[in-house]
Amino acid sequence: MYPLAPQPDRERKAELSHSPENITRGRQSPIDFVTSELTILSTVQPLSFYNYRNQLPGFYTNTGHTVTFESSMNDELPQLFGAGLNQRFRFEQLHYHWGSGESGSEHRVAGFQYTAEAHIVHRGIQDPTKLAVLGVFLRSAETGQGVFHRQEVEALRTVTSGGQARTKLSLTAEHYQRAMKNTHRRNTATKDRSRASQNELMLLRTVQDGSGNSILSNFRPVQQGHDRRVYLALYLFVRKIVTIMFRVVNALAPSSENTLQQSARSFATLKDISIRLKSIKNIQKITKSMKMVSAAKYAKAERDLKGARAYGEGAQLFVGNIAAPVGDQTAVNVAEGGESGGPAAKRLLILMSSDRGLCGSVHTSIAKAAKNILANKPAGLDYKIVCIGDKSRMLMQRLYNKEFLFTVNEYGRTPPSFKDASAAASAILSSGYDFDGGEILFNRFKTVVSFETKRLQLLSLNAIKNNEKVKMYDSVDDFVLKSYVEYSLAQSIYYAMKESATSEQASRMTAMDGASKNAGEMIDKLTLQFNRTRQAVITRELIEIISEALQRKRKLHKNEDDHQQEGCSNETEARKPVVGINDLPHPVLGIILSNLSPVERLRAESVCHRWKFVGVNFVMHSMINLAKPLTNKHIEVLLKRDNITYAVCSLLVHVPLLHTLDLSGVQLTNSTLSSLGRRLPNLKSAAFRNSFKNTLMERGLSSFLASCRRLTHLDLSANEILIGTSFSELPPALEQLNISYCFRISVNCVRQIRANCGNLRRLCMDQIGDSVPIRELDEMLRGLKSLTYLKFCDCYGSSEFNEIQPNQNENNNLTGIGELSNLKELFVNENRLINDDVLRAISFGCRALQVLDISQSQRGITDAGLRNLSQLPNLTTLKMSGQRMISDESLIQIARRGVLKELMISRCTQITSESVLQTIKFCKALELLDVSYCVGVTPIIFAELNKSMERRHGKSQPTRHTRPEDKFRLTICRSGIQGNVPSHSPLKRCFHCCTPSEHPDDRRVKEKSQFAHLING
Repeated sequence: MYPLAPQPDRERKAELSHSPENITRGRQSPIDFVTSELTILSTVQPLSFYNYRNQLPGFYTNTGHTVTFESSMNDELPQLFGAGLNQRFRFEQLHYHWGSGESGSEHRVAGFQYTAEAHIVHRGIQDPTKLAVLGVFLRSAETGQGVFHRQEVEALRTVTSGGQARTKLSLTAEHYQRAMKNTHRRNTATKDRSRASQNELMLLRTVQDGSGNSILSNFRPVQQGHDRRVYLALYLFVRKIVTIMFRVVNALAPSSENTLQQSARSFATLKDISIRLKSIKNIQKITKSMKMVSAAKYAKAERDLKGARAYGEGAQLFVGNIAAPVGDQTAVNVAEGGESGGPAAKRLLILMSSDRGLCGSVHTSIAKAAKNILANKPAGLDYKIVCIGDKSRMLMQRLYNKEFLFTVNEYGRTPPSFKDASAAASAILSSGYDFDGGEILFNRFKTVVSFETKRLQLLSLNAIKNNEKVKMYDSVDDFVLKSYVEYSLAQSIYYAMKESATSEQASRMTAMDGASKNAGEMIDKLTLQFNRTRQAVITRELIEIISEALQRKRKLHKNEDDHQQEGCSNETEARKPVVGINDLPHPVLGIILSNLSPVERLRAESVCHRWKFVGVNFVMHSMINLAKPLTNKHIEVLLKRDNITYAVCSLLVHVPLLHTLDLSGVQLTNSTLSSLGRRLPNLKSAAFRNSFKNTLMERGLSSFLASCRRLTHLDLSANEILIGTSFSELPPALEQLNISYCFRISVNCVRQIRANCGNLRRLCMDQIGDSVPIRELDEMLRGLKSLTYLKFCDCYGSSEFNEIQPNQNENNNLTGIGELSNLKELFVNENRLINDDVLRAISFGCRALQVLDISQSQRGITDAGLRNLSQLPNLTTLKMSGQRMISDESLIQIARRGVLKELMISRCTQITSESVLQTIKFCKALELLDVSYCVGVTPIIFAELNKSMERRHGKSQPTRHTRPEDKFRLTICRSGIQGNVPSHSPLKRCFHCCTPSEHPDDRRVKEKSQFAHLING
């Protein structure tokens, strides 16, 4: 684009239309496009047209040397961009060049001159001193419609002798596609041909100049190109390249047009079909989503409409009583075409639409009804238009831009409210337009698939005051009527908004449903075409392979015949042995398999047992290739192999929906943890048991916890180097935490757990009490009010604690456990911090406790403290092995509740058969009893035990139908019962050498319930 100096409008218009005084300027001189000198551009973007389908209102003008067209619009003008242009260009002018015969175009292609030429001038938007001219070659045709519309032909006839004529110009992209001529020194030009009829060309030749003579020709002679370069723009797709090349060559060989054009159009590859198929599938997903959204909005809009209709019906009852009846009382059907009120000089027309489209004919029906009213209005009647929504403004501004009072945009994104209606009514009343009456055009909702365009009557204050029916009332003053008119306008607008919104959502839902169905039909059609094309390609390749094989076979036979004839002795030579893939050793075969992607390698392993053995044992991976999709089966097989640790880590970052992660035993680094946290923000469960050994992992763990804020389960057990400085980033949603065997846990870590984990329900912290003061542990437990499960075992206390006598220092115990009212399971076996004060607090505070394990925690526990356990109403499992201080009276008092199901009193040496008999009698649901090493328990308990079993199962129940897990489990190792068990005990299982939890049957059941932690993505 060349720069233009600022100049007056008259001189600028003359220069744009190539006036005679500007013909000799080198920068606008026409040239001859020689095909051999064109520079081909293969990567330039195609020329894009904007608003070229709209008709432009404007004027044809006879300038004395050509005919020009200029638009009367200031906005929404056609624009050009792309094809190497550095900015957008807006339409400025159109003019023509013609000749007296068949040669009239200014530019030529390979020496060929066309009949006429049209120049469409565009001016730069960012830089108005730049121009871009679109050149269109016109060719004469004997018959046909031509390039001018009827209105343009009438305007041309009007301006043949001079002057101006108003008309509408149609610039469609189909007429001017790939026909751009740019007036920059680097011209980019392609060409297309449009045909003009002989009558249109004769009409151009009848245009007269200022002297009254006909302008038979007004084209300039061809000049030298000088330093200007002309480019030929080629598109990326092969089909368009063939088409453009055809159009360039066609100027030299017009007879080959049909053959080349047909072959170019039918050229379709699998890639083209697959791209279009993918695009239509994406469109179908979008339309389905829009249908679902519109369905939800429609349901809400329909519910709101039931209450809003009272506003419109109430307002129209008053209007219908004092005004002339037109149709029904609530609305007038636009289809009837009648007037809605008496004669008035000023009328107001409110068009109810929205800013959003894709809803069928909702907006066009409003515009059509408004145009019908304005076209058939009586003489002397003035209308002003108020457009609520951009859609009605866009449809009406081309013809009725001067009649606009104001427009409302940014409307329709949210459901309409009475506040919106009040704002619109206030804007109308404060606009200064004193209207005598008006109508509101809106769509009345009927059903999901139908609506009806209606109009509501509006009356002004003067029309109501001057009505005879209103004058009958004496007590109605002007202030009351003014307030009523203002409120009536607002409620009428509100009613129309609600009706239009419901109709719009219903129509959009129907339109998106139809679009989804059409997309489905196109998908089926393209899928069938894709399969047929693919089958044709496969068939062609097979034919080529078979043909090549036949040629090789024939050549081989020919060579054998030649050898036989020549008497060669090559047949006696030993052939070299062929080495197959199965003849290779394991390491070599492993290297081959390691180069395959996971999917291809697993497919290969499923074919041969040896390949599978090599793939599992000899293939070492450092990364996983995700070029092909992986399924759940592939991921499961890969994660079960312990020799692809880094491959697993590289795979996890590609599964953003992962919610369960178990990397126990895998040695991690800070960068790996940080990367996992960033790529897996949806994690809910993470296990890093024994994963931190070699380096200090606090920085990586802190980054991981800061990224995974939805984490509810966290296992950090058996990490001896963990100090806990990263616990300041613990997510508040955490419900389960395991920090067992983390010996270096600090005081700050315990405080952070209390501060950040208010919702914690399960806590495991075995062997951490030696490095943390008891007071801090007690304060932490007091703050975790939501705990239901606590495991605090193997705690022996510090050296200072062991020097203090039990039950003598109230500050060195864990009485804070008693404040956990929701606690159900408590495991504190082998814990020296448990004493009588703690048991007393548990008995009176943990009323929901069901499982209690205080085995081997006998340092500060006495018989008085154990007797407090009788206050727990829901205790079903009690494990107190090694409590040598418990007596028969305490055990009987605990058993009186009758809710015990499991009782383990192993190594309780003071227990005798008396308390055991009472326990069996009171606890009718007892299933497990461990009296190992209790020498005071004798075989007399079997009589009471048999009675209890008979009451529970019934005497008539056969022994062979009793399941092993239903039998009473009794452990009697080294007790007074061992060696005296009755020979027939059908409903009991007695263990002589191990505890019930270690019996082989129980271990078998436990092994069946165990499962591997797999990744659920």
